[in-house]
Amino acid sequence: MNNTKLYRSLSDNERSLKIEFAGCSDIIFRRFKAGSLFKRDCLAIYVDGFCDKNLISQQLLTRLMNDTYLIGMRIKKKADAKLISNEIPISEIGFGNTFAMLCECILDGDCAVMIDGMDEYVKIAARKPPARGIEESNIRAVIRGPKDSFNENLRTNTALLRSKLKNTSMKIVSLTCGDISNTDIAVCYIDNVADKNLVSSVKAKIKSTNIKSVMDSGILQNSIDDQGKNFLPRTEVTDRPDEACSAMIQGRIVVLCDNSPCAMIIPGLLISMMSAPDDDFNSNKKRSVFFLLRLSALIITLILPAAYIAIVEFNPEFVSDKMILFMINARRHVPFPAFIEIVFMEFLFEIIIEAGIRLPKQIGFSVGLVGTIVIGESIVKANLVSIVGIIIVALTAILVFVIPSYSFAVTVRLHKFIFMSAAAIAGFFGITIAFLVSLITLCDINQYGIEFMYPFVDSNSKLKSKIKKGYIHEN
Repeated sequence: MNNTKLYRSLSDNERSLKIEFAGCSDIIFRRFKAGSLFKRDCLAIYVDGFCDKNLISQQLLTRLMNDTYLIGMRIKKKADAKLISNEIPISEIGFGNTFAMLCECILDGDCAVMIDGMDEYVKIAARKPPARGIEESNIRAVIRGPKDSFNENLRTNTALLRSKLKNTSMKIVSLTCGDISNTDIAVCYIDNVADKNLVSSVKAKIKSTNIKSVMDSGILQNSIDDQGKNFLPRTEVTDRPDEACSAMIQGRIVVLCDNSPCAMIIPGLLISMMSAPDDDFNSNKKRSVFFLLRLSALIITLILPAAYIAIVEFNPEFVSDKMILFMINARRHVPFPAFIEIVFMEFLFEIIIEAGIRLPKQIGFSVGLVGTIVIGESIVKANLVSIVGIIIVALTAILVFVIPSYSFAVTVRLHKFIFMSAAAIAGFFGITIAFLVSLITLCDINQYGIEFMYPFVDSNSKLKSKIKKGYIHEN
């Protein structure tokens, strides 16, 4: 509804609201009389299943209807919202005087109380949306460290952040996104640590998004994340409060979305995507070793299948005679070129991985395991692929999941095909060109003035000073 002012007549307000909420069977209109002697017509409106019914019944209706002699007399003399609010033993109470504010109050999960003769409503904080409990992280599992994770309730998520950063410098700015869904968004950062221009840019980007509905943070991420011509994610995704707090200490922004258990970290950095949450609990030497291990896994994943294609098709001189003879013997009965062989196997493994993710947990693992073994053995016996190709594809399929960030791991999986195509066209020369272009592209990515490859490349952003001051680790 528009910003039309409320009427003084309770019947007129109720009639207008019932027209607005026509067909909404979950909107409850509860008429009652306030005061045990000097009764006054009142109306409570709330969403069934979204509010705490016990609180409404015991702390609101019982108090106003039965236990208060003075309320009816006070309201009879002067219809004032503040008079009734002083008699309600509820911690959070607000006021409003337009239909738009009233509808927003109801749809947010609060209870609105209106009194006949009063052109203002009382907002009672009674929201109790359905939500999961705080569980262990499924996306970023760790061996050592906190086990709690975000859930779908925005206020629960902000409370998890606040419990870890008990400092008034941590700011939480509330925004709304989605023309239809009106989803609550929380922009979280640490004042005097995060760059003010970065904070302003993120808030302006969210406010300027033109999307109808935000069902998950991923929809908002796609809207504010300008990926350009490549698949690289510009933001990080985590369901761990401790990781989100570490990002804020680094000077970055955390964006929480109502109904989503995942937080966005802006901007995304390669060094952070290649680091696991429990790296913070290891020594600097161990952290560096694990980072190099993951970086090696990334490079091997990208280059190994392409190198196999290049050796078989273009550059056999890059390996020993024994190795090339072994590869030739393994491929003796394979009817396809090495490029078709590897692409076919990679495509098959991608299908198995996706099937394992989408299937129910009870059968997903079994289907993935049986499918991999049975199909792999069958196609080798049928001489459709060589045993060397199977080993290479299986190895890269495992190595890619060494990367802690799932969204970045998906990007690496897709970029494997670019390297394989380059190898099929020009051998190791094509691989070299693809590697250089990828490296230049990574170094060129800049979001909100902060380089994706920072601190491996120079930056004029304030994150540089944060690292020097010891806010985050340098590997």
